Amino acid sequence: MDIKEILRSALILALIGAVSGGSIGAAVRVTAPIIESRASERLNQSLRSIMPQGNSFEELTLDDGTIYYRVYDNTELLGYVLRTVRMGYNPGIAVLTGFNLDGDILAVQVVAHEETATIGGRRVIDNVGFMNQFIGRTAGENLVFGRDIDSVSQATITARGVHNAVNDALQLFDVIHFGFR
Repeated sequence: MDIKEILRSALILALIGAVSGGSIGAAVRVTAPIIESRASERLNQSLRSIMPQGNSFEELTLDDGTIYYRVYDNTELLGYVLRTVRMGYNPGIAVLTGFNLDGDILAVQVVAHEETATIGGRRVIDNVGFMNQFIGRTAGENLVFGRDIDSVSQATITARGVHNAVNDALQLFDVIHFGFR
């Protein structure tokens, strides 16, 4: 193989790479707004299902990066929804926990996870009985897994992850509502 063939092959590979890279970039530019819009729609649906009496949600962030939402009915503050993330069997169980102004949990919903669909996903995240154990619990409580919150057979690690995320929300309510720890 002579130098001309090597340069020709290198040029062809560079052109293929440039076209491929450009195509991928274009696809990302086209699909990114669509993906973002759908994620926003899913979040709004989740917020409305947790606090159906609310008609507007103001997103705020604590210094530690925790995202939470003030929930309003027009201008009246109704409560808060906190987004906490904890480790399950896999990283990243994201939980939304809705509170009224007294600090009582109104609803809990897992909005993102990487748990095994047939074990952690179905046995815990889709388990209404497990999720309902948190409703009515009050800010400041430190729920003990296995005593205050029952586990789920064959999905203990996922259940503990959800429990820990809700416990984090219970501890953060006072920070958000009253401004102190």
